[in-house]
Amino acid sequence: MPAAKPTISLDPELRDQIEAAAASAGVSFSAWLADAARQRLRKERVLGLIAEWEAEHGEFTEAEIAAVRTELGIEKRRPKKTA
Repeated sequence: MPAAKPTISLDPELRDQIEAAAASAGVSFSAWLADAARQRLRKERVLGLIAEWEAEHGEFTEAEIAAVRTELGIEKRRPKKTA
């Protein structure tokens, strides 16, 4: 099946950032965008599953979240600095 070739509009600065990221990764602009879209779709599915689980069982506790962070080697996010 041939690849679809949609036309999209991007802010020039975002386009430049994507071009740089794609070049750095050694992939085409289209391949980089396709991978970003796959990652976003996967993230949305995972978040949906988490929401379903929490709706049935209640929110995860801080201890449960800490255990998952440790298991996956994920550091706790630092609060964003405000201007």
